[in-house]
Amino acid sequence: MGEKEKVERFVKEYLDTWLGYDTVGLKGMVADDKKAVHIGTDADEYIVGKKALLTRIESIRKTGVGMTTKVKSKQISLVGGNRAAHFALEFDTKIYKDGKLVKKINNVRTTGFLVKKGKEWKLAGSHVSLPVKGRAVKY
Repeated sequence: MGEKEKVERFVKEYLDTWLGYDTVGLKGMVADDKKAVHIGTDADEYIVGKKALLTRIESIRKTGVGMTTKVKSKQISLVGGNRAAHFALEFDTKIYKDGKLVKKINNVRTTGFLVKKGKEWKLAGSHVSLPVKGRAVKY
């Protein structure tokens, strides 16, 4: 399997893990970098470092919020002699709280930067942009 296929598999697994707010799974996928930045749509969603990211995700998970997605477009680029990669996704999402649909959001955009550590890909930074006014979900 080539590196692009490995990155594609990583991105799918990352998205599935993120949507389940699986902090245990994400812990192994996120690079151990205290300066990595993960940015969301809202002003308070500027998160620096792996620990802060996992803490935020855990706080969301505890609210009973969940998501599903339908990916509409995907771009993956390998750079740096296949030691780094960038991905960009556009998708429609449904947000659930305690199993009940609370919101549908179309055209969500997310990007991520990956680095290869040994034989594994790790998320080194990310950005998610929800095309909505105000916070999409309270947590």
